[in-house]
Amino acid sequence: MKLAFIAPSESPCPPKGYGGVERIVAIYVEELVKRGHKVDLYAAPGGECNTTRSFFCPKPHIVEGEKWLVNCLNAQKSNYDCIVDFGACHFASQNINLPNVAVFSGDVFKTYPHQGIRNRVYISKRFAKYCNSPNNPILYNPLDRNPANKYPLGDGNGDYALVVGIAKKSKGIHIAANAAYNAGIGLKIAGNIKDINYLKQWCNLPNIEHVGRIEDGEEKEKLYGDAIVLLHCPVLSDAYSLVPIEAQVCGTPVVATSSGGHVEFILPGVTGYISDNVEEISSLIWKAGMLDRELIRKLALEKVKVEPKVDILESLCKRAILGETW
Repeated sequence: MKLAFIAPSESPCPPKGYGGVERIVAIYVEELVKRGHKVDLYAAPGGECNTTRSFFCPKPHIVEGEKWLVNCLNAQKSNYDCIVDFGACHFASQNINLPNVAVFSGDVFKTYPHQGIRNRVYISKRFAKYCNSPNNPILYNPLDRNPANKYPLGDGNGDYALVVGIAKKSKGIHIAANAAYNAGIGLKIAGNIKDINYLKQWCNLPNIEHVGRIEDGEEKEKLYGDAIVLLHCPVLSDAYSLVPIEAQVCGTPVVATSSGGHVEFILPGVTGYISDNVEEISSLIWKAGMLDRELIRKLALEKVKVEPKVDILESLCKRAILGETW
């Protein structure tokens, strides 16, 4: 197949730091190239992805960059059998007359023109249901090509709970902070600061520390592996988050609220717990810490295998090229 991939146009593909969707796009592109397909990537500047060809917008911008990329793609659309559209705005799926697969992977509270786009694919069942598309295909994100090598099994001896995410209210840091404080355990918060006043309010509690943004690498994996538990407490629904999966691959159990696609990857009493009650979350922290970390890791590694996900995307592209719509 001759495929054109549109990535979000704000960060390089793959990203140099954090960038969930861009990381996923790079994995799919390179795996499909390995399978013998011709794959061109349209993305933000700065990435080094093993593609057939790459086209970069002049400046990274979530909207204007994507418009530029789509215009570039449209000028040479005769070169392609199918578009795989991971763009934030899905301009290519709306404006270019080619078979397409439109993968929706963003914040479910953003305004997307879902119903006006054919061949929509969602990254979790909850996301699809939220978008009134419960029967559309589901394509769970892969984590890494070799997650067992990248993410070592941790022993959970760090004597702290962990939160990973942007410091803002919708990520539920106040829930995690209250729960950790009530449980008598330290809490480390890793991630960029969106709302400094909000963060300061909760870092004033004893034994709560903001460790800043962490990049991929040994520091990040050690932070996951040493944590007794990951607290993932969004108050607004996430389509899907890689954070609980990364933690589980390191053997770290997850205690989470029920808001988002991450609950599809938590097996209560085995890999973690789900609760929307702060007092219950406090009690579940120590309970989760007693779960079998080797089993948590084993189950997580099964869930994040790359090959089955590439199989699904490859099949969806073939269906689109044959004229099927959904």
